[in-house]
Amino acid sequence: MSVILREADANGLAGGQPMVDAGGGRSCGVCKRTLQPGDEWIALDGGKIWCAKCWQKQFSMPEARPAWSLDDLSESAANSPVLDARCPGTSPGHPCSETEVARPAYSGSASPEASALRTVKAGSPALGLKMRAGLALGSGVAVTILVAFSVFAWNYFLLQGPMNSVLTADARNEGIEVSVHHMWYLKPSVLVYDLRTVPMHKSPGDVFRVFLQFAEKVKDHRFAEVHLCHCGEPKFRITGDYFHTLGAEYPLQNPTYTMRTFPENLATPEGGRAYAGRSGGWLEVLTRQLEDFKDFHEKWYVRDMARR
Repeated sequence: MSVILREADANGLAGGQPMVDAGGGRSCGVCKRTLQPGDEWIALDGGKIWCAKCWQKQFSMPEARPAWSLDDLSESAANSPVLDARCPGTSPGHPCSETEVARPAYSGSASPEASALRTVKAGSPALGLKMRAGLALGSGVAVTILVAFSVFAWNYFLLQGPMNSVLTADARNEGIEVSVHHMWYLKPSVLVYDLRTVPMHKSPGDVFRVFLQFAEKVKDHRFAEVHLCHCGEPKFRITGDYFHTLGAEYPLQNPTYTMRTFPENLATPEGGRAYAGRSGGWLEVLTRQLEDFKDFHEKWYVRDMARR
């Protein structure tokens, strides 16, 4: 069923008398059907008329039922009816229970084709779905951000915070930058020790001291593996047990002994042995172990720094 609308005046507002009686054999400008007294029809600009059915079809409006709303009218047109288009299947809890309100609007043209409806969409099935999809997307983004922040905070509290304390507690460490975190920030069994910056005047002993001080700082944390990286690129790995031993023995162990024996505990990123154990006379063993220690630092970061 359709509703009767008043004729649009020069300001685009509904005015005049309700046109209930077509009379005079006037016909719809679209379907050409002759309108009879009592038919429901709409007057457009230029004095032409459409039957309510063609008007609804032209503007893709669903079948409507009589309803009145003053929300979309000016005070001067408060008594004018407005089309309240509702889904025919509207029922309590139905997603289409919102309304779509429309009224003729003056377009400045005399042709009915140039006349348009100003539509105020308070809700529709498509709008409801879009709103629900938008809310779901927004909730998903919020959850993702919250999870990412929690993971970052977890890594910072357990690892990067202690690392920063090591770097600032000893003046000899000034200028060295290290990033530490769990593998992929989510795998706590693997520690990633990523050396980022080493000033030119720092020696391998300075870099190794920072590593040992951090091992002591987190000796209460157990890891399966520790990956030694430079600017994000894996270079070597050691077992978590050996890393724990380095931290536990740091205050008591002779640093030279630790440096000499460290390379033979290193593995390549693929898991193979990086340096073989040395044997022979004590002087020969000592010399080769120190050479291995120097080679380890060159492969870890020195060569990369030289290329930059």
